[in-house]
Amino acid sequence: MARIQWEYTSLVNHVEGIRNQLNNMGQQGWELVSIVPIPGQFHCTAVFKRPGAPRITSVKKRGDGKTR
Repeated sequence: MARIQWEYTSLVNHVEGIRNQLNNMGQQGWELVSIVPIPGQFHCTAVFKRPGAPRITSVKKRGDGKTR
């Protein structure tokens, strides 16, 4: 069974200009996870995630591998 492997990224942006950047990230398949303000500044850190390559977590063996 394949399990979703997530990849993450973040960006720091001025609060006034973040809307366009959020839209651009969404168009690239990134989902916003959180926005954290930077104390004492008009900037914030936005954290994003999107599915990466699937990873196989286990493989079921069929039969004993012998030819009959």
